[in-house]
Amino acid sequence: MSPGRDRPLRVLVPVTGAFHGRLRVRRSTGTLDTEGLERILSDPSVRAISLAKRLREHAGDAGAELLAVHVNKGGGEAILREAIAHGIDQGILVQGAPRETSDASVRAATIADVYRQHGPFDAVVGPARSEFGGFSGTLAAVAGHLDLPCVVGVSDLRPDGDGFGIDYRSIFGSYKLHIPRPCVVLAGDVAPSYPTAWGIHDAYQERGILRVQADQYAVRAALTRRQRIEAVREERQSVEEVEGGTLVRGLRSRALVPEAADADAGGGA
Repeated sequence: MSPGRDRPLRVLVPVTGAFHGRLRVRRSTGTLDTEGLERILSDPSVRAISLAKRLREHAGDAGAELLAVHVNKGGGEAILREAIAHGIDQGILVQGAPRETSDASVRAATIADVYRQHGPFDAVVGPARSEFGGFSGTLAAVAGHLDLPCVVGVSDLRPDGDGFGIDYRSIFGSYKLHIPRPCVVLAGDVAPSYPTAWGIHDAYQERGILRVQADQYAVRAALTRRQRIEAVREERQSVEEVEGGTLVRGLRSRALVPEAADADAGGGA
């Protein structure tokens, strides 16, 4: 056992979901139409779990406990069940999260609070990006909230004395480095892991997921920010505030107002 270790390593793995199916855009609002689409564990999250499992393999008899956390935006339990099937020991599902959790800074504050309340942890190992990008920004913000070092592009992670040894790849080449513990690690080019038969069996038992309410965490402090964002959205969507020419162009793009040439032709007839 490495010096200073009197317990198994504990690793927090933030995971994200991805929509499974064909994404469509509503022409009326310009937003994604996700109705009827299933949410599954995202591929970057699968790679993050694979990296965390390598840490477990390197730890040997000392072992490592892997806990996944998901801030629920729909399909959260299914996402965590799939993560357990891939080798996670337990999932933490943050329920009742309002709409502002889509903001990366709020999501980061929530994950940081999970870290504080359910720790201590030796590392946070997460995906380099989510299905729509930007998750690296979320985990960098988590590192900022917790005042931890953050490393990216990690392809291997192993215990090394009072810290970790990593394999790191960049455009300049591959390196082996030593980093302190605890830390935030973003998975790089890691082969995805696959669920086992026993993992699938364990994933769909009643145990394995701890459900907590979002108002226990930092998300409650973001109400002022949410109101400001909603006010901006209302202002932009107000018909009375829209310039007449802009409104006509918008209607014309949806074929609800004819082009000027067509209108003139019709008048001449």
